[in-house]
Amino acid sequence: ALSKIAGDAQLFARLTEGDSVRYAGQSGELVTAKVVEKCRWGALVAREDGAVIAVGFRKLWPSTAQGNA
Repeated sequence: ALSKIAGDAQLFARLTEGDSVRYAGQSGELVTAKVVEKCRWGALVAREDGAVIAVGFRKLWPSTAQGNA
């Protein structure tokens, strides 16, 4: 069970500020944003509409295969 969390943590660790990411929005749609700042539990991300929100590390994925913008 911990291997899934470990995989998510490793993926999150590779993200850097400025990277383009995707996360699941409130209604389940994938939203594209950029990492503004990371912390232990997730990141602040800026959506295309300018809103900045907090997203937990398990709900954040790189928008490209390499995790770079």
